[in-house]
Amino acid sequence: MTAPMLRSMRMQVGGSLVFCTTAIRHSLRTAMASAMERRYISDAMNIVQVIAPTDLLPDGWADIPESLWDLLPAAVYVCDRDGKIVRYNRRAAELWGRTPEIGNPSERFNGAHRLYQADGKPLADVESPMADVLRTGKPVRDREVIVERPDGSRITALVNITALRDETGAVTGAINCFHDISERKRVENQLRASQDDLSAELEATQLLQAIGSELIHDQASNDLLYHKLAEAAAAILRSDFASMQMLYPERGTGGELHLLASRGFDPGAVKFWEWVRADSGCTCGEALRTRQRAIASDVKTCAFMAGTPDRDAYLQAGMQAAQSTPLISRDGRLLGMLSTHWCQPHQPGESELRRFDILARQAADVIERAQITAALRESETRFRSQVEAFDSTPLMTGLTPQA
Repeated sequence: MTAPMLRSMRMQVGGSLVFCTTAIRHSLRTAMASAMERRYISDAMNIVQVIAPTDLLPDGWADIPESLWDLLPAAVYVCDRDGKIVRYNRRAAELWGRTPEIGNPSERFNGAHRLYQADGKPLADVESPMADVLRTGKPVRDREVIVERPDGSRITALVNITALRDETGAVTGAINCFHDISERKRVENQLRASQDDLSAELEATQLLQAIGSELIHDQASNDLLYHKLAEAAAAILRSDFASMQMLYPERGTGGELHLLASRGFDPGAVKFWEWVRADSGCTCGEALRTRQRAIASDVKTCAFMAGTPDRDAYLQAGMQAAQSTPLISRDGRLLGMLSTHWCQPHQPGESELRRFDILARQAADVIERAQITAALRESETRFRSQVEAFDSTPLMTGLTPQA
């Protein structure tokens, strides 16, 4: 393509000549943010640099060769003062997933099937960034929007919009330079998740070390440790509620779980789950039956909770999800349960559950230590009672008195 052809590129909106050199240059410069995208921006900048305000083009938009638009590495489209789309390049059509009709009054402000804000809320056409620029004349820089295509797929786009003005300064249209940053957002989200995992790992490690230290040095009572373990369970799995239970195998059929400590439970919940049987519809009842971790990511749709009083109790307490992890002794016996609950449907991640299993190991050690201590005290009490009973019994020598 020759320099004279490039120099002939210019735009006209509403009958007044408006050159897009500055608009495209600024939009492209601010829109391409990642290192890979910067590699392409120089080509677009070379095209824009040679656009110069020479003689007028009588046919305005129509006289600009399609090939010039398609050279731009970013998606570009132009709206007139009423918001009607008057020009777009091939890349814009690719990102939209459709080819809107030029000048169609129903195709105003953008060519997307649907638009959403970055947080996923619907974005009406009249509230779109292009509509804002046409209404206020103020540019939009690096705003993220979600573009939905006709097939339902979505991309995240970064838009940069500049108003086009006539010689009097009146807004006669606007140009939008946007590009797909979905991959960048995916990488950013992965990095953010990784950072969150590292922070959670550090927090969990500190909690586990603190509890382990108290176990080694016997610095706290059992009741205090139970409550600390419940608090740690909520912290590690980022839950809204937590509880710790001990199994009494001699009670009922299959044993019953007794509530030792809870976090966030109201009095009604404490009373309802004070004792849990193996036929209960809660996650700890399911774990008691199966001897495996039970997870209800959504209480309303959980199969083993359907039609049970426990499901109603969960919902009444504001619990929408729950998990229960069995506490197993070092010789394989079931000792109790450590459970967490969330206010919203939730599926805990594998890395979270791995950290949680370390806490469950400590919780099992606490219960086992408590049981051993209780057994020793009971044995000492029996022995002391036997000694006292022996001391109070008269000693028989077996000798008869002499006359």
